[in-house]
Amino acid sequence: MASQNPAPVFQLTVVSQNDAGCAAGKELTVNVAMPTGGTLQNQSWPTGEEVPLPIPPPPRPPPSPTWWLTLGDGGIEGASYSLVISGPDGANPTKITINGRDMPGWVLDNQKQDTNQIYNESSCGIFGYAQYVAKPGQPVTWIYTVTAGVDHPKVHPGGA
Repeated sequence: MASQNPAPVFQLTVVSQNDAGCAAGKELTVNVAMPTGGTLQNQSWPTGEEVPLPIPPPPRPPPSPTWWLTLGDGGIEGASYSLVISGPDGANPTKITINGRDMPGWVLDNQKQDTNQIYNESSCGIFGYAQYVAKPGQPVTWIYTVTAGVDHPKVHPGGA
């Protein structure tokens, strides 16, 4: 009897880089709406509420807020996350939607050369990075990491 592969997963992780140029880097929060296109796993962080973004101090960073969506019949193309990253007391909210249909292209770009998506180009900017992991016996996982608190993030490679 052949074993069935586990259902694929769309993972979102959000952190703050807390660059020196970002005065609010230690006070950033994220509010992730209920994702679409699958079933949110129980171990995910809360949706619909402010979650403080951790600052990864050496040598051991705190747990990063992460959401795992077991994908439905529409696969990665039918899934999405919507989130808002804000400064202290909700200041300067940045709304971001990560459409799963964009993930295969972003992952393909990263196989050629590391590439990211810029959501806010300020002194307290935000970028995202897409990955794909497929290991035997584990679910195929589409991983998207959003990093806030970045002093003037740049697209890599330049002009991409």
